[in-house]
Amino acid sequence: MNIYFGNQGQYGDIVINTYLARVLKDIVSSEDRLILNINRKYCDILPLLINNPYIDDFHIWEGYDNWPNDNDKSFIEKNKDCFILSPMSRHSIDDWYNFRHQCEEVCHMFINKYEILKNTITNDKKCFLNSGNFNSKKRNNYIAFAPFAGWYNKNNDKKLSVESAQAIVNSLLKNGFKVLQLGGYDETKLDGAEKYNFSLYNSTVSMLSCEMLLHTDTFLGWAASAYEFPQLGLYSNKFYGKNISNIQPINKNSIYLEDVNLNNIPIESIIDNVRSILRL
Repeated sequence: MNIYFGNQGQYGDIVINTYLARVLKDIVSSEDRLILNINRKYCDILPLLINNPYIDDFHIWEGYDNWPNDNDKSFIEKNKDCFILSPMSRHSIDDWYNFRHQCEEVCHMFINKYEILKNTITNDKKCFLNSGNFNSKKRNNYIAFAPFAGWYNKNNDKKLSVESAQAIVNSLLKNGFKVLQLGGYDETKLDGAEKYNFSLYNSTVSMLSCEMLLHTDTFLGWAASAYEFPQLGLYSNKFYGKNISNIQPINKNSIYLEDVNLNNIPIESIIDNVRSILRL
């Protein structure tokens, strides 16, 4: 049977779905095929998912806010014999973050049988992206910096201000580092940092060519964790409180700093932890 699974966006959620795929592989028959749902507007992540050992194929949905649109409905009608999990599934409970990590929560969103999950959920919560050779030249002494997170709340406390991000770049430069700024095409370029109009794939490859990643709550944080790449994450605990760790990627080579507002995290602490990660 073809089993269509996973929420179809945002980018970080798609990375988390690779952990769901791992759990599903332990549950389904060896003859079943796991097909990951991805929305058309997020399909540029596909090069990082190809050859994933837990995903057999991919399906591109066309509707997002209006899912399913007419073409999606036609596909569903033609594949009645398949098992299609809704790509717009809701959280199992509103305060899920008080009880389990985000990777485990995604499993609960799609698998309702707790006894099955209890026997298949693993402790490492590791995500999986393409482990191929990216053939990228090493950027010695470069820090990859992804300062501007996307949606959070109307005040966007998980997003550094331009002023705070610039101060961090200035401090990194003062301490002898070079900075590769990664993020959206329309994000403000920080003085002293290198910034290019990279695709999602090339942003990931370029990140891996640096010494480490410094990031807010962005896709690249999840990508780094999938490769166990050294990372320092800056997180707002305004909404998640003491359980903020449940929304942070699992990576043995990570350190996370938190505050109600990211702009309150002392730059001295950021630099000290950058040096700690790099063992300087």
